[in-house]
Amino acid sequence: MSEAADRRRDAVDDFAGAAPVDPGRKVEAARPLIIVADHHLDPATVQIIKDACAGVGAAYHAWNATDRFESLAGRAALAIGTVAHGARKIPNDLASLVTDQIPGLLLVLIAQEPLVRPVVTLHDGLVTLVDPASSPAVLTHCLRVLLAESPPATLRQGGWWPGLPPEPHGALPLRRREYRIGASFVGVLEGPRALANAEMAPIAWLRAAAGVSAVVTPCCDEPAPETGDLRDAAAFVKLEVNDSRLDWFFHVPHAGAALALFSAMRFPPFTDLSLLRAQGEGGSRRLAAAPGDLALAIAPFDALGPIAMLGVDPGEGAAGLLDRLEAKLRRASVPSSCLVIEVR
Repeated sequence: MSEAADRRRDAVDDFAGAAPVDPGRKVEAARPLIIVADHHLDPATVQIIKDACAGVGAAYHAWNATDRFESLAGRAALAIGTVAHGARKIPNDLASLVTDQIPGLLLVLIAQEPLVRPVVTLHDGLVTLVDPASSPAVLTHCLRVLLAESPPATLRQGGWWPGLPPEPHGALPLRRREYRIGASFVGVLEGPRALANAEMAPIAWLRAAAGVSAVVTPCCDEPAPETGDLRDAAAFVKLEVNDSRLDWFFHVPHAGAALALFSAMRFPPFTDLSLLRAQGEGGSRRLAAAPGDLALAIAPFDALGPIAMLGVDPGEGAAGLLDRLEAKLRRASVPSSCLVIEVR
């Protein structure tokens, strides 16, 4: 090779090292990756999954059992496949993917037979079954729940954190945050904060210790309900985890707040704990929790109107309920804080 050619090659190598990174590639690399075993799925289901991936801002990646994805372990968020009618174990290729290739990867299986609920969670949230008759929206909501963020990494053990950290750029019309804590899902909404009333606007605080605790309070200080100090909390709810048992623990909400429990697996399917306050009752209540339960707390209650009029379908899950609440809070004229906890 000539000396001139060597110089040209060196110049190209030097320039390539200094070339600007394509912004589009950086954005794509930041998107969560969903691995789909589409060779076991019919075309209609594949299209539904592609639409759901687009709906949650995730990248769709087709996969078969001969592919290896160790290099994607830091980006892959979950895998989707199917389980045959009558089968009671995870298909071998998918089991290998989530145990050998990418250990601990979340797995969603589209069932080929009816389930007791639209979405069923197994193995402490690692495996999720989706009913074949579920609407495309149910799968989208399911993926959103599984892709929700974890509690802050800097949080001290058992500490409280504001569900929506202070907004550094001033008040926004509406803010939303979603968390996945163990096998449970927590969504927080914050209504409009005008400068004139920001000081007294309610705040949602969360705590992950022996389950999930949530407080809606007008106080900016960290709550301490485990010591009996509720700091004038408008509403308090805890999902307690004790070995294999789950329990709800509610404080009857203060006047002006609303607290309710929805479930497709219990009778009645709607329990309005705010009525206890209206009847002059206070104190706390404990109820056994069941998968699919949705607890809703909001202050002030008039930001949404009567909870009984929301038309909540527990089958739509917490993500679907948050969509419904968000649409209503966008029209609210008072600052509000709202949270939803779902047993998965």
